[in-house]
Amino acid sequence: MDAEKKRGTDRKRVLRGGKIILGNLMSTFECKLRNVSDTGALLMVNNAANIPDEFYLAIDFQPGRRPCHVAWRKVNQLGVEFLNHP
Repeated sequence: MDAEKKRGTDRKRVLRGGKIILGNLMSTFECKLRNVSDTGALLMVNNAANIPDEFYLAIDFQPGRRPCHVAWRKVNQLGVEFLNHP
């Protein structure tokens, strides 16, 4: 089964900046979004090992922040699922 069918939604390719915001709202990490859908996104980060399994994602030029859960991780990539997605 290919990744698109497994996700259940199509992802749109993007190149947009963002911030990973930890639960204490005091610590942040810069990231780049490579693709996004209604249910999740692919994030590029400097070191995925430093990122906890749950955090908020603020996407440049979009209001608010989205709660996320890490579905998978590689050295500098995170596949995230948006929590409470529509």
